[in-house]
Order: sequence, then structure tokens, then C-alpha cells
Amino acid sequence: MPRMEALTKRTWQAALIVVLFWGRQHLAIPFIPDASCLISRFLTALVTAGGLTLIFLRWGRRMVPTISVHWVNDLLSAILANFLAHG
Repeated sequence: MPRMEALTKRTWQAALIVVLFWGRQHLAIPFIPDASCLISRFLTALVTAGGLTLIFLRWGRRMVPTISVHWVNDLLSAILANFLAHG
């Protein structure tokens, strides 16, 4: 995000670009060819990426809080996926 801020000269534009690209990458991780699943994953990723970006900006641009929140999000996603696969 700092590089995007340097290019755009605006924090909100840099944050928007980062959130959209982070959200978009989750369309294919893992790829499930089901429209409702893809839309759901994209929207969830947008909310998560938006939250992570806000945490990064609010808490003094430190990476540890952001990484911690992302790790917890990934852990909960893995638990949910395991539950759905075996439940």
C-alpha cells in the first residue's frame, strides 16, 4: 500500500486499489466453478481486505496486528472448510 500511496498521492485511492486486488485474488484460491461460491468468496475477501487495510492504517501502519488478524481469518476459514468437508 505505501507504494500505491506514492503513485496515487492519496491514501484512500491506494487503499481501494489494494482492497480490490486482494479481493480479486480470492476468486481463484481455490477455484470452484460455482457463481454463488465465487461471489461469496469475493465479497468476503473484500470485507476482510478492507478490515485489514483499516487496521493497517489505524494502528500506525504496523504489520504485526494486520498479520495476526489475517492469520486468525485463515485459521477460521480452514476450520470451516474442514467442518464442511467432513460434517
